[in-house]
Amino acid sequence: MRSSEYQFNVTDVVVVKPNILDPDFGTEIYGWVGTIEVIEVDERSEVLYKIRWSQNTLDKISGDLRQACMEFGLDYQSMHLLESDIERFASGMAESFFN
Repeated sequence: MRSSEYQFNVTDVVVVKPNILDPDFGTEIYGWVGTIEVIEVDERSEVLYKIRWSQNTLDKISGDLRQACMEFGLDYQSMHLLESDIERFASGMAESFFN
């Protein structure tokens, strides 16, 4: 999907902005990097992006968070985030993580 009405496009690589929490568990996810797979608009007309996390990001996800996702039937390898939660990942950016 490529559309000028959205800030990002499918296949764009993005990074999570500071002070953003996992919407399901409240875990800090600043610096997580992934590729946009799907663009959706929710019932409040907010743009949501399904982001598939990079292997580097997946390697940093704690075992506790993985286990919690599995217990609740969630996919820890991807997440839906709002447009305001992410920014384009520049090739010179270093991935940073807070556990």
